[in-house]
Amino acid sequence: MSYLLPEDVKSYNRDGEPVEMPKIKVLLADDHAMIREGTRRILEESGSIEVVGEASDGAEAIRQAIALHPDVVLMDIAMPKLDGVKATQEIKEKLPSVAVLILSAYDDDAYLFPVLKAGAAGYLLKNCRGSELVDAVKAVIRGESVLHPIVAAKVLRSLSHNLDEKKDDE
Repeated sequence: MSYLLPEDVKSYNRDGEPVEMPKIKVLLADDHAMIREGTRRILEESGSIEVVGEASDGAEAIRQAIALHPDVVLMDIAMPKLDGVKATQEIKEKLPSVAVLILSAYDDDAYLFPVLKAGAAGYLLKNCRGSELVDAVKAVIRGESVLHPIVAAKVLRSLSHNLDEKKDDE
């Protein structure tokens, strides 16, 4: 599904008056309330994103996603009850059209590769700028993948390593 964002297209009704575009609905899943509050402010200040719910653990994220049908779930990895990897996998199984964007302090391979395999549309680190986060939410809505540069480097090294191993096997 492709979304037209307010800054991308100006839409007008028959009388030539501007028509408000629908906002991107986001569910925040992070076990730290301060992170959720700050992230909410950043996203909503963009004018094109609405935070429709919050979850403090992976199990709650799944319940909220099913109840609210957000466009994007912004998911932390390390959370109580159910981690972001398992929550992402379950959300993608139950709601395949929902994009899951990871926002984590961790770039460990133990988290990174399993969550990408679980269906995450992107992986950002919490040291990213607010504008980068807003841009990433808009990108995953358009069907694009977004990786923090450190994460992208790890993915490319892994692919390169796997290709080298295949050459050695031949």
